[in-house]
Amino acid sequence: MTGGWLVRRVLLALLAAFGVGVLVFTLLRLIPGDVVTQLIGLEGNVSAAQQAEMRRLFGLDQPIWMQFLSWFGALLRGDFGVSLRTDRPVFADLLLRFPVTLQLSAMALLFALLVGLPLGILAALKRGKAADLISSSFVLVGLAAPEFWLAILLILLFSLNLGWFPPNGYVSPGESLIGNLRSLFLPALALSFGLAAATTRIVRASLLDVLSQDYIRTAHAKGLSGGSVVIRHALRNALIPVITVIGLQVGNLLGGAVIIEQLFGLPGIGRFALEGINLRDYPVVQGAVLWIAVSYVLVNVVVDVLYGVIDSRVRYS
Repeated sequence: MTGGWLVRRVLLALLAAFGVGVLVFTLLRLIPGDVVTQLIGLEGNVSAAQQAEMRRLFGLDQPIWMQFLSWFGALLRGDFGVSLRTDRPVFADLLLRFPVTLQLSAMALLFALLVGLPLGILAALKRGKAADLISSSFVLVGLAAPEFWLAILLILLFSLNLGWFPPNGYVSPGESLIGNLRSLFLPALALSFGLAAATTRIVRASLLDVLSQDYIRTAHAKGLSGGSVVIRHALRNALIPVITVIGLQVGNLLGGAVIIEQLFGLPGIGRFALEGINLRDYPVVQGAVLWIAVSYVLVNVVVDVLYGVIDSRVRYS
């Protein structure tokens, strides 16, 4: 792997994130209504002159291309803009909320790996048997069930009926570490189902492919134990497609966090973006989407780098 390749890969990733930001900027302004329309609905009768003045103050009276140049110029200076409703810097709010989304996604990823990796390995080793059937059923349910539906079931079971976890709300680690983990356990569990199912499926398929290779049969012929062959030889070579799927699914975790954070009342970026969409707060939506897009593409850069770490045969130039 060369430094030039890494620089090009990062630049392409940032260009992709910028493209997402431009697309969101354009689509938001094609939707009927704006923040002034929302505020008018809250405050009652407002004259046409007052509406025009409000749009001028928000910069919404300018042509779209001028609004874009203003937004892009500020973005180059690291300025994500100011919320049209709260008058707070969007970047400051993103920094405040990102740790919640990051911890939620990290816990969901951990849960998915704790379930998906062993279940996928077991399904591959017990192909056609009961364990394989159970894992296939789990994959089917995990991929088909909507996250919000699973979240509601988890709330009904573990919060309302058993009372083990709070149904909503967030406790910061500074207040109580145990309370923090309890407040995020159910949201992370609901968010992890789809990724756990996808991980199980790809681990099973990849491991079955590797186990059929000649060098695996040679390792068995040399007298190596089954566990040693699977862990030291087969599993490592089977991890590249697994890492690819996990890297791609990280974007789904961030996207799924929008619904999950809203359901559980978590003050993360997903809920922040949803509030901005409902209120037509353009800087908030643009900043949140761009933040998520940058996080997603950078994760994929890390995935590309991990290819070379796991498999020395992978070379980039």
